[in-house]
Amino acid sequence: MTTPIKAGVSIIGNLRELGRALRPANLLPSLTVALVTGAYNVFIDIAQAALIFSGVLSPYLPAGIGLMLFSGIVYFLLISIATSAPGVIAAAQDGVLFAVLAAAITTRLQSTASPETIFYTVVAAIIATTLLEGVVYILLGRFGLGKLARYVPYSVIGGFLAGIGWVLVSGSVSVMVGSELTLETLIGLFNMPTLLRWLPAVIFAVVMLMITRRFKHHLIFPAMLATGIALFYAALAASGTSYALAQADGWLLGPFPGGALWQPLIVPSFQNADWMAIIQEAGIIASILFVGIVAMLLNVSAIELATRRDLDLNHEMQSVGVANIFSALAGGLTGYHDLQTTAMAYQLRANTRLTGIMLAATYLILLIFGPSLLSFVPKLLIGALLCFLGLQLLVEWVYDGYRKLSRSDFITITLILVTVAAFGFLQGFAVGVVAAVVLFAVNYSRINIVKHALTAASRRSNTDRSPSQQSILRRNGDSVSILELHGFLFFGTADNLLDQVRQHALSDGLTQLKTAILDFRLVTGVDSSAVAIFTKMQQLAERQKFTLILTSLSDSIQRKLTRHGLNLAETPYFKLFPDLDRGLEWGENRIIQDAQLTITTTREPLERLLRASFPKHIDVTRLMKYLTEQPLAAGETLFKQGESADALYFVEKGALTALLDLGEGKLLRLRTVSGGATIGEMALYSGGGKRAATVVAEQESVIYCLRFDDLAKMEKEEPEVASAFHQYIAKLLAVRLADNNNLIEALTR
Repeated sequence: MTTPIKAGVSIIGNLRELGRALRPANLLPSLTVALVTGAYNVFIDIAQAALIFSGVLSPYLPAGIGLMLFSGIVYFLLISIATSAPGVIAAAQDGVLFAVLAAAITTRLQSTASPETIFYTVVAAIIATTLLEGVVYILLGRFGLGKLARYVPYSVIGGFLAGIGWVLVSGSVSVMVGSELTLETLIGLFNMPTLLRWLPAVIFAVVMLMITRRFKHHLIFPAMLATGIALFYAALAASGTSYALAQADGWLLGPFPGGALWQPLIVPSFQNADWMAIIQEAGIIASILFVGIVAMLLNVSAIELATRRDLDLNHEMQSVGVANIFSALAGGLTGYHDLQTTAMAYQLRANTRLTGIMLAATYLILLIFGPSLLSFVPKLLIGALLCFLGLQLLVEWVYDGYRKLSRSDFITITLILVTVAAFGFLQGFAVGVVAAVVLFAVNYSRINIVKHALTAASRRSNTDRSPSQQSILRRNGDSVSILELHGFLFFGTADNLLDQVRQHALSDGLTQLKTAILDFRLVTGVDSSAVAIFTKMQQLAERQKFTLILTSLSDSIQRKLTRHGLNLAETPYFKLFPDLDRGLEWGENRIIQDAQLTITTTREPLERLLRASFPKHIDVTRLMKYLTEQPLAAGETLFKQGESADALYFVEKGALTALLDLGEGKLLRLRTVSGGATIGEMALYSGGGKRAATVVAEQESVIYCLRFDDLAKMEKEEPEVASAFHQYIAKLLAVRLADNNNLIEALTR
């Protein structure tokens, strides 16, 4: 859990920063951004209000505009003061989703309730959703969980946004013609009187889209708004239509009642709302919460890139949560960071907290004195804005997405879009969730669960073998397959694993498989479907006569396999080892046993073992007189980590293991040596020093000690024997180096 930011200290510091921003050099840039983006945002907010309060709710549009403007004031003020970076601006958002919610409530109640009841129910649903969104933001920020939403697949987010684009385009036509767009009303749209009410706006929206895609400047959009208003009134003048007639015929917003637009609606809404209708739309409310959280995180990430500043995500979420609660108490909509306004503030060097304050002031003036001004706004322009915003999303995610995204991502986006258009946003939300799961399963199945595929010919255990045994392992090492697994094992990846084991078991080009080792050290978990795969592996092992070895199997995974009926301890074709090294040692022993060589558990004279590795003209007995025989009992320590090194040792019988002390009682096996091998030789060529590991006899053993003083004596008395000895040790080290090089080459293929 992350430590929450102390909001009181932060707010005090931000207010002091705001005071320093009240300088003449900051006033003009902040005022410019407030006027330019304010005009843009006002028209967008009016368009969203018209989308929400349409149809039977159209008489309540003035109140809806008031709610939108008041929400903007709340977010401009609070986030400008509370944000972790000056110049970051938030605004009311997701009006199109609230339009979906309002349409669903209207459809549910219009046959049984009055328009006033429907209005209060819609407002109550908006308030409840915004309040809930605020609480969710605060909890996510408080517990540092905001980043979880970043795991939503990119294509699913794109599908949601494309669906929103469709809702905006279809909703823009509904706003302009005054009726919901359905299959029944679609034909009527092309009658000449109706055609004039929406086609010019769609054409204007397409022109706006083409211009904004080609040219990037902060004054383009205000200029297009002014052009749209001028063209509308020029058309009125050319047709001889008066302002009063245009308003009476529904071409303009309004008429608006006198006084301020905003009124406190929380009490009457909660008293008069049909709460059962709101509860029945819980699915749409959940989708609004989900989209809001994801969009907020995407906007914050984009703002960080655009402004080249890091934002404290948890603090931002808590700040936005508080702002949503204040907006809800005033009857307003949800809101979060506004990318376009923030980017413009930074481009014009108005990145101070003063910019948001001035934006709030412009909204407040319009909220108090604006009804008469808003009466001159053409509905065609509002429809064009909604259509423009929708086309932007559709072009970005469908047209551009076809060229930029992978085929699977584009199909997912199209599927969600078609579902939203045909059945509704809630169904599109459900399809998006299913698509996310399927997309994850398909993509993850493509990941090879096998991190490294090796054999005992290229990878050896930490057990030193005699030269003859090493030769057997090099010739027959391909009979031991080593598969180091990683990630999560489920039906998709497990089936690929079974295919790899089957290919080796049935292949004619490799040595017959005798042991298949599956290392689970990097496996994070398995699902129930993996049990069936292991059952099939067991059946394959029975037919092909090989043994399956599972290493580094966690207790939780083993319990899950046992719970589903696969008891590995009682299955003859399965063996369990604590780590890959021990499992590989067992596989090597089987190769040596099958080659009818005896693993050194009975005594074979060291002189005979060394004679096979020394030049024939060297009498090994001349070396033996410098060695001292030393018996070791099982479990006895030869030397300890950190002791001074003064000798090396030849193993005649038994086995010795070198252990590295990792602290806290943890020991790591470095090597196990048996008859004919040496141990401690590195200290000879590194000039003595401290022992790097502890060596313990695993069983009753017999060793021969060559002290460094005796080696120096041999170099003086028997220089020929000493030279052969050094060549012998050099060959041992060269073999180990070659084995390591082979392993590195195999791991990097």
